[in-house]
Amino acid sequence: MDMTLSRQAVVYSRKVVTVLLSFARNVRRSAVLCMLLLAAPLIAASPAQAGVTPDVLSGMSAERMEQVGSVAALCRSNVAIRSTGNGRFVSADLDRDPNERGMLRASWASTIGPWELFTVCFDYTWWSGPMTLYSQANGQFVAAELNYGGPSYAMLRARASQVGPWERFILNNTFNTFSIQSEASGLFVTAEIGYSGSSNGMLRARSGSVGAWEKFEFVG
Repeated sequence: MDMTLSRQAVVYSRKVVTVLLSFARNVRRSAVLCMLLLAAPLIAASPAQAGVTPDVLSGMSAERMEQVGSVAALCRSNVAIRSTGNGRFVSADLDRDPNERGMLRASWASTIGPWELFTVCFDYTWWSGPMTLYSQANGQFVAAELNYGGPSYAMLRARASQVGPWERFILNNTFNTFSIQSEASGLFVTAEIGYSGSSNGMLRARSGSVGAWEKFEFVG
């Protein structure tokens, strides 16, 4: 009789242990699941490198992925760029002579029109660059004209049908604004606010440091 009770007690104890272990595993899974559910909005809202990609671009992966040259890129269209130096939007000036057509200028535009709209693309493996800018007004990529001389050196123009070294830029966070750096030359893009006439606000990749004229905002 005692042996039978002892065996039953052992069997019962094993069942209790099995139930407790199963319960513990379920609790652990539930805890992990809860943590993931709580963290999911933060993960989804965060760019690959926090503080590098502007808010307007952080959701670009949800818009589309396309080929830019030979690279699969994350792109966002209908983006405007504003110079914080003078508060003007960057325009692709299409009303110019052939060697200047498509010049990027932060000069006259206080509102966004067709000439102020760009598609911005990033190499999806590295959110801070390389970046390409594509003018929606004429369907051309923006290039830094590194073979131009004098005051037109490294003028930014929307004139390239393909992406090469001159069409690649790096986006840098500069305390809630952004600087744009030519990957080919390593120089920062400047809005030439001091230029007058039809060259006022011309964008050029010519500065070795970031000041007031090298800061931009992305709007979209």
